[in-house]
Amino acid sequence: MTGIRILHIHDPNHNHSADSSRESNAGRVHVACTQALYLTIQMTRLETEVACQIQQSIRSLGGDGFVAECNNGTIDRSDVLLLGELRTFHRLIEQMRKPPLECVRLSEQLNEQVSRVSRPVSFEIDCGPHVLRLSERTHVMGVLNVTPDSFSDAGQYYETDRAVERAYEMAEEGADIIDIGGESTRPGSDSISTEEELARVIPVIQRLHGRINVPISIDTTKSIVAREAIKAGAHIVNDISALRYDPGMAGVVAEHGIPLILMHMKGLPKNMQKNPTYTDLIGEIYEFLDERVETAVEAGIARDRIIVDPGIGFGKKWPDNFILLSRLKQFHGLGCPLLIGVSRKSFIGWALNRPEDDRVMGTAAAVAASILKGAHIVRVHDVKEMVQVVQIVDRIRNTVPSGL
Repeated sequence: MTGIRILHIHDPNHNHSADSSRESNAGRVHVACTQALYLTIQMTRLETEVACQIQQSIRSLGGDGFVAECNNGTIDRSDVLLLGELRTFHRLIEQMRKPPLECVRLSEQLNEQVSRVSRPVSFEIDCGPHVLRLSERTHVMGVLNVTPDSFSDAGQYYETDRAVERAYEMAEEGADIIDIGGESTRPGSDSISTEEELARVIPVIQRLHGRINVPISIDTTKSIVAREAIKAGAHIVNDISALRYDPGMAGVVAEHGIPLILMHMKGLPKNMQKNPTYTDLIGEIYEFLDERVETAVEAGIARDRIIVDPGIGFGKKWPDNFILLSRLKQFHGLGCPLLIGVSRKSFIGWALNRPEDDRVMGTAAAVAASILKGAHIVRVHDVKEMVQVVQIVDRIRNTVPSGL
């Protein structure tokens, strides 16, 4: 199957769309800079003859291209790496739509990818009484583990009263979403029964419903838990299995028309950290999420209500997480908002030699990097501290230099 993926985006406008209207010439500058976006795009598993034709075409238009293993056409399938300004890719797409290039399908796929990064981002997630305007600022999702064995908080919110109290605290501290989970997904953990999970999370959601002014997310892989949580007042489903574990999950989400978070995980929580390996880390995660988004859409879930999460710490070796964070913008090609969960995770402990309860500074650094690399939502335990990080990084990211 042919794949198309944007590997790199050089943006001379540096994400200034939020405040650019304050400058007299900023609108024209923004348009000009958008056209000057410089993209690196990889097209994989093409017929070698087609790959060579596309390479020649982009070079004729002022860009550049490199075909892997072309070998004078003796290899059936090849990859091609394309480099050029946005305007060059627009011209290439038009050229690919005409004979003799037999590439109409490829031109449409390429156009879809290019359009996702070239048009102004406008992600608004409707959560019933709440709207998450993710294009305006980074949102903070507060983690509330209603479990006795969470890796990060040692079960201190296992009791319903304490969990409810913590939810109110997080809302006061500035959380935009409260993510409630009743089943531990730490490395090595086992699944629990549906009945036990319901007993943990439903009383908390019921106590919060209508009394807390932020949307509630239910962190579950079970469709029954999702359905009951929605009835109790949950507004979002966060499924770390990306609809793979329970065949009824997609139907529940589609039926209620609520937002869905799809996460990448290699294996199960019980075995996900037992030597996870990748041939192409970013490519494999990207293709997984792309396929899961299409599966969700085919099940009746609106694409504009899907959020993707590359799954930091879920089936990745410690260095893999740093690679993922450094290349987050590649996932913008999926056309969905991006959620990142780095809070207190073991890759931070590995890098800093710090235990779970001493990773706030490492988490802050990872959150800041995630935002600068393109995250729309950050999922954290230390809400008060991370809200401050988000506010400062957003200001840096959205400030228009006085020279424009």
